[in-house]
Amino acid sequence: MILELVFLAFVKFSCAFEGFVVRGDKAQIEYFAHSVFLSIRDFGGAYVCGSSILNQKILLTAAHCFESCSASNVNAFVGNAHKSRGLKYRVSSFKIHENYDEDEIKNDIGLAVLERPLALGDNVKRVAILKSPPNKKLAIVAGWGLIDEEDGVRSSWLHSSNQKVWTLSECRRVLPGIPTGSLCAGDTTETSYASEGDSGSALIINDYIQVGLVSFKRPDTTRGLVVYSNVSYFYNWIKLEQAIWRIHSLPHMVLHANDYAL
Repeated sequence: MILELVFLAFVKFSCAFEGFVVRGDKAQIEYFAHSVFLSIRDFGGAYVCGSSILNQKILLTAAHCFESCSASNVNAFVGNAHKSRGLKYRVSSFKIHENYDEDEIKNDIGLAVLERPLALGDNVKRVAILKSPPNKKLAIVAGWGLIDEEDGVRSSWLHSSNQKVWTLSECRRVLPGIPTGSLCAGDTTETSYASEGDSGSALIINDYIQVGLVSFKRPDTTRGLVVYSNVSYFYNWIKLEQAIWRIHSLPHMVLHANDYAL
């Protein structure tokens, strides 16, 4: 059975889906230096997603952000909490999980490869991806966009929201059909949550460990509950895709293990 689900955002555009942190706190980039703003354009207009930095060349995001898109229409902005004031990097290619299912929203994960390496620093940092991350009940998500759903108010600034990570059994009681490889999290007060444009944005614990990325939510359940792709579930896939990219890049550039390690 296919559940009535919505990507973040609620409206499907020709190239991407949007989602944002509603009523979150205005964030400083130094605390979310892994956050990358993705600007996506096609004949239908401009769309946004979030992403995180895996290494100097590869970003981690949601597969549905790149559905039907051309890499030449995607730009990444890093190093600034204002979405258009960061350093601009063009995306040269992207990889969507080969088993991504847009109807049941399974395996909603993808990688974007940048044309040139990022310059890492205080405001541009990598996330850590662990196969077995610490079992934390509190996490945080940050993104750009709507800060008021009712009035459609958008923000150019990064906003963050503290999230409670639900157990899988808790999540399945509310969402019986949650896809394998997913996790649930939400603000307990339902006053601050991911909504329209946060798709692909990182769910973080311990300041730098990424445990999830924004995927979708059910409009008929608690509005504060968001389903994330469980990054640790896809650890081996991420590691394999990075290794493939590294091999293909060897003839063209000198790689340093510390810069491009998982």
